[in-house]
Amino acid sequence: MTASIDGVGQIAAWDVKGNEDGKSPEETDYLHLEILSPKLNFTVIQGTPELISVNITNSSGIPVRSSGLKYIKTNFSNGDPELQLFDDGIHGDTVAGDGIFSNQWIPANAITGKSPASCILRISADHESLGFAEQIVSGTISRKSAIPDLVIEGISWGPANPYENENIIFRITSANMGSGPSEAFTVKCYISGNEVYSYIIPELKAGSNNSITFNWVPTASGSMEIKAIVDTENKVSESDEGNNEKTITFNVKSADSSSTSDSSTSYPSTSGGSGRKSSSGSSGGGAGGSPEPANNVRIKELSQQFITSGNYVKFAFPKNATCITYVAFDSRRTAGKTTTIVEMLKKKSTLVPELPSGKVYENLNVWVGNKGTASPENIKNAVLGFRIEKSWISSNDVDSASIRLWRFSSGKWEELSTRKSGEDDRYTYFEAETPGFSSFVITALPGENEAVEKAAEASIVPSSEGSDGIGALFGKLPGKQDSDSLEPSKISLNGSSSNLEASSIASEADKRITGREVKTVLVLIVLFSVTGFLGSLILRKQN
Repeated sequence: MTASIDGVGQIAAWDVKGNEDGKSPEETDYLHLEILSPKLNFTVIQGTPELISVNITNSSGIPVRSSGLKYIKTNFSNGDPELQLFDDGIHGDTVAGDGIFSNQWIPANAITGKSPASCILRISADHESLGFAEQIVSGTISRKSAIPDLVIEGISWGPANPYENENIIFRITSANMGSGPSEAFTVKCYISGNEVYSYIIPELKAGSNNSITFNWVPTASGSMEIKAIVDTENKVSESDEGNNEKTITFNVKSADSSSTSDSSTSYPSTSGGSGRKSSSGSSGGGAGGSPEPANNVRIKELSQQFITSGNYVKFAFPKNATCITYVAFDSRRTAGKTTTIVEMLKKKSTLVPELPSGKVYENLNVWVGNKGTASPENIKNAVLGFRIEKSWISSNDVDSASIRLWRFSSGKWEELSTRKSGEDDRYTYFEAETPGFSSFVITALPGENEAVEKAAEASIVPSSEGSDGIGALFGKLPGKQDSDSLEPSKISLNGSSSNLEASSIASEADKRITGREVKTVLVLIVLFSVTGFLGSLILRKQN
């Protein structure tokens, strides 16, 4: 028996040779065992495979084959299960029958709370004729670090078969497949090489995931790629840095190939992967369709609800893809799962001949379920919520009180009862009562300055000679209008009379516009003064 001690008093190696017949080592052939790996004072990581390999020969250095061995095994002081070693060219051993016995050891236990923890490997062998041999080697086991591994788990979108100029809702799911939590990281999304969306996830625990959605509208058709990359700035140290992105191809159809109705609509699922599909049926409100040509639709958003008789139903549009914020009504009948579609148009709807008066904010279509789902027999107390950007109101010199929602029905436009419902830093919100759903337009009455300018333009009439000029300026006067019948005694022709008449007219105008701004009154006074002066000149000429 031979034991070697290292410099700090630890057992470095311990070799035991069998010698039972009383002969000296020179006269006895015995079993010799040498540990090739792990080496003295080894350090291994918990859960990481480690190769154990030994060389077994006789006293002459000739390799010992497996046929004469009763066993060759490794025992561990940390409580890991006993491990058999093999010379078969399979268990980590490259060549069979060469006297090299090996196997993979996966350290599992650290018997102390400290890291690293000490561990002793005892490798022993017993041969039928050469006897018993054993060696011991010591080292440490370090606990495996809790390291995250961030991946893009899924990419989905809806509708499943989008058209150009149609709003697409993408869902991106990130996951942590590692053993430890991650720090904050950035996810970026690209479509056809262009960055379209990015966001930050504060942290992600091991084994958990996180999903976000965003809107994107394709302006062309064809095959496209969406790529999502997690931890784009490489701020998180991961166990695998090569699995941080995912790319999927999707197809966008041409607007010219779109049909007037769809039988089903696909929405992004709550988990990465496939979408959730809802098909319309004969017993439900269905998904309906739009008669508006797709090439006139700028953006579209859908919402689904289950309609039951006697209940209040509200279709919300939280993605804010359009200016419509909600559609709500009281249901008279059960319609089942129903889809409401809001379309924000590029220009006037092709379903209407003309637009109502006023400054147009948006042209819209709102469709609820199949035809007849939102008829007066099926719903009541219907309202439509919408919002307008404050910047538009300000830049167009309109008052929020002048905002109107119009609905086209029975061949004409109907002004709906509209009220302001709220506001925030960016938008002013409104609600309008509506008897049904079809084509809509949001308008505003022109601002005060614009109204004054139009009134001034209408008041300036080209001068003309004769009695026609008087009619153009003053309209019909009482009695005969022929120039021969005009009596000088009844008409003042001097300049002071004209000024007096203009002042009288201005005074009447001032009474009618009480409450207007001073500049408006001054403009009107000037207009009436000019009109009186021109009238005086014409009368003098006729006389």
